[in-house]
Amino acid sequence: MTGALADLKQWVVDTGEPEVEAEFRKLLGLMRRNGISDERVNALADELYALVRQRQCEEYEACKRASSDNGDFESWLHGQTSY
Repeated sequence: MTGALADLKQWVVDTGEPEVEAEFRKLLGLMRRNGISDERVNALADELYALVRQRQCEEYEACKRASSDNGDFESWLHGQTSY
């Protein structure tokens, strides 16, 4: 796996949620078995990654507003802050 698909896979693994990882593997397997090209899989991964990133930004902004702190998104995203 390369590119966005590899990034998405790593994000799924990093969640530490076995159910999320199992669903990701199931979805990837279904896509490949149904003849969907790697290019299409990568395009879908790009879209999913963008959605995940958007959701994380929204969650971060909500937490930031709640705590009235001026931390930065990248630190929060990688678990380097506590809000």
